[in-house]
Amino acid sequence: NDIHSPLYAQAEGLRTIVAVAGQDSLTHPFHGLAGTGQSAQHFRADRDDLMPLHIPQDTFIQVVSAVVLHINKKAKEEKQMKRIFSVVSLLRHKLKIAISFLIKRNKKRVIIVATPTHGNLGDQAIVYAEKQMLKAILPHHSIIEIENGAFLKCKEFLKKRVRETDIIVVDGGGNLGTIWGWEDDKIADIISTFSQNKVIVFPQTAYYDQSDSAKERIKKNIEIYSLAKDLTILLRDKMSFDFFAQNFPNVNIKLCPDIVLSL
Repeated sequence: NDIHSPLYAQAEGLRTIVAVAGQDSLTHPFHGLAGTGQSAQHFRADRDDLMPLHIPQDTFIQVVSAVVLHINKKAKEEKQMKRIFSVVSLLRHKLKIAISFLIKRNKKRVIIVATPTHGNLGDQAIVYAEKQMLKAILPHHSIIEIENGAFLKCKEFLKKRVRETDIIVVDGGGNLGTIWGWEDDKIADIISTFSQNKVIVFPQTAYYDQSDSAKERIKKNIEIYSLAKDLTILLRDKMSFDFFAQNFPNVNIKLCPDIVLSL
């Protein structure tokens, strides 16, 4: 069912040829291939309005094979192009990181890690508000923004360029807990990766369901948070704050409004 799959393309190619073979038309490009040899078979599409046309089996197989080879060739070329784009994307991320850190190598730095690049304007507004707030409260620090894709693809490359004096910021949202598990995993990964830095998680909503997997997630996060040298997590609602106070008693937490409200 995957329309991008080569197998899907091959199947559609076969369906097309079968449909073409089922049309009895003097002007049809396959009409000249029609015959009544001993190896002839009757092919027809699944449409009732198409008249059958007799094509020698060997000829049909040759045509189908040619189409399949053509599709496979195109699929291979597409796969190669994806590899090229992936390499180019990786190099672009690394170059951007290297230049950002090189330009600001002699300055105090705040690094906002794994900012979203999707089209959710609320998330974009959060990052914008965070930058404005950081500029106001840390006027002598330079801000470096690392996009989500850059963090995921170049984590070790980035880690080598971060100093222990750099402040790591995780953008706010509603990403702690089980609703968006992969986002919660990413936040934990950032905290773990930069455990020797001062890490500030901007105002978040936290929600964990009552499942066994949620309990395991809490245990895992307790361990990760405990290994952080200087971690502060801001919670943007009382329910999230109370939950963290009960389940993560050793984490430095603060109750803070959604950062967008500061605009």
